[in-house]
Amino acid sequence: MNQKGLTKFDNATDFMATNGLRRDEASKFFVQYAKEVMWLTPDTSKTSCNFSDLSQARPDLKDLIKESCQLWLFQWYNWKFMPTQSLTNAQAITVLIRMIDWKKDETQGHFAKLYFEKAQELWIMEWLTLNSTTNFDRLTTRGNVGILIYNASQLSSTGSQSTNQNTNTTSNNSSTKLSDYWSKITESIHLTAWLHKFRATYNWESNFIAKLIDSNWDYISLLANEIWNTDSSLGVKIDEEWDYYINVDADWSREITVNYETPRVVVAQSKISGQWTNIIWPFSLTAWLHKFRSIYNWESNFIVKLINSNWDYISLLANEIWNTDSSLGVSIPKSWDYYFNVDADGSWTIEEFK
Repeated sequence: MNQKGLTKFDNATDFMATNGLRRDEASKFFVQYAKEVMWLTPDTSKTSCNFSDLSQARPDLKDLIKESCQLWLFQWYNWKFMPTQSLTNAQAITVLIRMIDWKKDETQGHFAKLYFEKAQELWIMEWLTLNSTTNFDRLTTRGNVGILIYNASQLSSTGSQSTNQNTNTTSNNSSTKLSDYWSKITESIHLTAWLHKFRATYNWESNFIAKLIDSNWDYISLLANEIWNTDSSLGVKIDEEWDYYINVDADWSREITVNYETPRVVVAQSKISGQWTNIIWPFSLTAWLHKFRSIYNWESNFIVKLINSNWDYISLLANEIWNTDSSLGVSIPKSWDYYFNVDADGSWTIEEFK
């Protein structure tokens, strides 16, 4: 949790693992995990996240509470978030499963029943305290929530980290962050044969180009090609485990993060909003006719491709050079995990509708 920015503490004693957890404090854990590990994006168009009792929350957590609603993790009662209430086992499991497998039917007896069943199926429960329905509504602890989040993070397959370390590179078992200035080639990064996600951040009003190449100097993929500041992400399927490099053309500071994790199951939200080029991490679609609406408000290219887990092209959902509000029906041949690959310079929204 410390490595992912979920907490500033790096040991269980300072973390106060046996203490209870308020709902506003829990929002930080889950929102940071959703954004930094699962690469989910808050739906900023969601207008029902202005709670009437935010004045009771810790001031530094108010924005995170709002984002927890925009990520569809926490819900409310009578427009209240109840930030000072302690989190229960049922609420912790519910929020976590909503994040990794979307919302369940909450009308079948206890609202958390199906969430607990999914958590047991995925083996992410802390069995000593959560293996019985009698524990549903007991107050959880900071340590229990930490264990749940850690277990959930192990659902993914990971690659390797950077083979060479210097002051511009930070690594853990799930990502490598490359920070530097100006035009340079990065040190080598060892990638497994897997789908990897690259996030490129640049804050300057000039060209920023990043190309992924292999050890034979062969071109693999264009990770960024901007003429302004950007925070974009792209998925690249690596066919062969090997050492790779990123060739960067830039006039100022930039940061490229290589993420080696693909969450096992992430069901798409009904509406996804974002900015810049992005890959939307896997969501499940059934074999059926699905209808997608694409909205874009910018005077430049907007391309949305639907692809499957083998990185096979399924359908072009949008290909515009101006703002648009269009819809398209796509016949999905197989119930499986799919991705949106979005190429855009401005804000966009994609939603599935009936």
